[in-house]
Amino acid sequence: MAAFHYNALDAAGKASDGMIEADSARLARTQLRDKGLFVVELDALSDTSTQKGARSFHLPFRKRIPLSEVSLMLRQLATLLEAGLPLEQALAVLIEQGDNPAMRQVIAALRSEVLAGSTLARAMEKHRDTFPDIHRALIRAGEESGELDTVMDKLASYSESQQALQQKIGLAMVYPAIVIFVAVLVVGGLLLFVVPPVVEVFQQTKQNLPFLTRALIALSDFLSAAWLYLIALFVVGGIVAQRALQLEALRYQFHLKLLRLPVLG
Repeated sequence: MAAFHYNALDAAGKASDGMIEADSARLARTQLRDKGLFVVELDALSDTSTQKGARSFHLPFRKRIPLSEVSLMLRQLATLLEAGLPLEQALAVLIEQGDNPAMRQVIAALRSEVLAGSTLARAMEKHRDTFPDIHRALIRAGEESGELDTVMDKLASYSESQQALQQKIGLAMVYPAIVIFVAVLVVGGLLLFVVPPVVEVFQQTKQNLPFLTRALIALSDFLSAAWLYLIALFVVGGIVAQRALQLEALRYQFHLKLLRLPVLG
């Protein structure tokens, strides 16, 4: 049985979207028609008959899920498992109660893999951007030991503490970031708008200027001529760096060097 994400219209023309499970896309459309819905779009979240064992697949819209959503999902799943619900039913409850569409699609894909006989850890292998190595390793250990509910509870606590740490770091970096941003604006404004008129005065008097003053004037001239190119360079550089860090090998090397830095590491 596979999971499908649909966009549909009811008899009044009201749009709706959600997920449905069926053995095929045709049966999914039939089920939706029986509910009085006209299917506009239907996309398979997982096709276990043709992609079983594959290392990745594509969702209808793929975006990175925030850690807060992952932590909430792990905590809810841990609570349901501790209450005695089977894994498949617990995942079904999360699909129905979830508010984040991307997270619901991931959970639906996990449930489809579990229904097809896969373990939860193996199903998470196809969602490495959402579930990192430590999550999958701990869940695999919990499944093999028969203590998945206990391990899931500890993993949820770990994920929540990690989220709290990220929030503290983010809040701690807000003030320095604002100060640096304002300082750059002030210095840039001085070099672009204040220094040039002063330079004209010096040029008219033909005075022999100190080295630091000449360097400041040269920097002002450079920024006045190339500020647009510098902005474009920073934007392109940021995009290239973001793309490069999506490569696992480069991201590993970057994090390794980051850990060696004082304070940040």
